[in-house]
Amino acid sequence: MKDGNGKVTRRKFLQGTMAASAAVAGLPYIVSSSVFGANAPSNRINLGCVGVGRMGLWDMKNFMGFDDMRVVAVCDVDSNRTEEA
Repeated sequence: MKDGNGKVTRRKFLQGTMAASAAVAGLPYIVSSSVFGANAPSNRINLGCVGVGRMGLWDMKNFMGFDDMRVVAVCDVDSNRTEEA
């Protein structure tokens, strides 16, 4: 990326970055679900519950009944409710 004088020119820099971008663009971005199997991260829904009072706790328990959902975080201003959840 240097010219004959040992300096990096704008033209050489852009040529190098364009070549690198073209190489990256050729890589595959989609991976088949068979690579991960049935428990692929893209097949699960991670849920964070904010406010786990009466209705929030009921909703959270219902969501936990699905195999493809999991609760990863719980938050409430009442620490007793947070502990219960």
